Amino acid sequence: VVLLPLAIMGLMAARLRSTQAHLQTCAFEHNRLVKDFSDTVTNYHLIADYGKAIERLDTHQDRVATYSTADRLTATVLMNNQYLISWLTKIVVAGYTLAGGLRVIDGSLSPGIFLTCLRVLLSMGGMWEKAYSMCLQIYTTAPALSRLVRLINLPKNHHDRMNWNLKRREETSRSMHALVGQAHIPASACALDLIPLRILELQFSLITYGASRSLGSNLEVVRDSPMYFRGLEIHQGNLVGIIGRHGLGKTTLLKVLGGSILPPCTHTSGSLFIPSHLRVLHVDGDPLFFRGSLYDNLVFGCRTGHEDASLDRVIKVCERLGVPSNITRMIDPEHDFELAWSKNLSHSEKHLLHLARALIANPDVLCLHRPMTKVTSQVCTQIIELMRDFVSCRGVELPLNMLTNRRLRTCIMTFERKLVLDSCDVVYQVKAGQIVRVNASKIHSQPTVNHLLRNQSEDLALSLSQQRMQEPPVPASEPEDTFPI
Repeated sequence: VVLLPLAIMGLMAARLRSTQAHLQTCAFEHNRLVKDFSDTVTNYHLIADYGKAIERLDTHQDRVATYSTADRLTATVLMNNQYLISWLTKIVVAGYTLAGGLRVIDGSLSPGIFLTCLRVLLSMGGMWEKAYSMCLQIYTTAPALSRLVRLINLPKNHHDRMNWNLKRREETSRSMHALVGQAHIPASACALDLIPLRILELQFSLITYGASRSLGSNLEVVRDSPMYFRGLEIHQGNLVGIIGRHGLGKTTLLKVLGGSILPPCTHTSGSLFIPSHLRVLHVDGDPLFFRGSLYDNLVFGCRTGHEDASLDRVIKVCERLGVPSNITRMIDPEHDFELAWSKNLSHSEKHLLHLARALIANPDVLCLHRPMTKVTSQVCTQIIELMRDFVSCRGVELPLNMLTNRRLRTCIMTFERKLVLDSCDVVYQVKAGQIVRVNASKIHSQPTVNHLLRNQSEDLALSLSQQRMQEPPVPASEPEDTFPI
């Protein structure tokens, strides 16, 4: 009676490591197989265009064979574990039957005690078999539970977001009290509308996490990009353009202003201030649609039943953007058909609907990534006019008699076309660590915005070269004082 539990626990401990290893391998191969199939379905057109279908099929066959092997070995281990207690119980019962039977024959053990002990051994074996089956179920869920726990405990930003919101509220309250009662502010003006968005000096790091393909690998920092911005002040009610060379942080700046990237709220991160009463919408450059009706996709940013989500307004915004009529006819909340819009619309149609959804949401501050790309000059003009109306009319396709009751609207966007300059109230250029205001007349003298940026880089290099030529020659014994170009 005592040896049976000890033997069962010893075998369970001995097979625990092997069972966990097989379960982890099987879960890892299963996740990799599902991920590969998902990537293939998502990137089917890319695979077909480059003629990699056969190679992808061979990869899937290898993945399936690897997973099948891992699943078969895991099933074998679990099957052996399932029958282990039963086999051990039968071995112990057989041994006790032989030893006890001999004692019953020689008269040293009564038949009643022998049968009672035999019944206790069989009952104990059955209970341990049920307990061991429950342990196996726990072991089976352990790999998935471990992965879930690891994902749940990844670094989160809700504490930083809460601290930034508290900081924004305090700063907004101080700014409002400072503006109230000033002589140069008209009596009809609202103090909240006079508080600017600003970045005095912001320094943080963009950290990207990743894991290797090997089993049991942990998430590691694969990229740490330091970012630094200073010198930005945007007054509400303006159409603001942002230009800059590639790789200097235009996209990151818009994501910071839009709340998509949240720097750590510490005393070393600097000063970023967005008035707390403003509803900011960050619109990514890649159009995204969920499976559902087109109307549901377009009013995604509106509250249910709100007047901003009225069908008449939605269709008018789409028509002003130049959305084709065959697309606008499908905008109907009564239609219950669902399509994968990302696959059934052209690039230009998705781009226009992407912008329409942002304008229909009617935020206080709208951050757009290059809204004039992938469109013709005529459509570009329509987009600019609509953005201008969004700012001046405090919303698009809204009653004009209620204009004074609405908050000011601000639009911040990146662009590369000179056509946008005349409509922008302010243009900023992102340089290495600085955000400077640009004179629009200087940009007009250049054939393209990119030409201006290239000329500014050449002027900077020329000024550095002239500065170096004017400096006295550096002795050869002090090479560390030379100025690199």
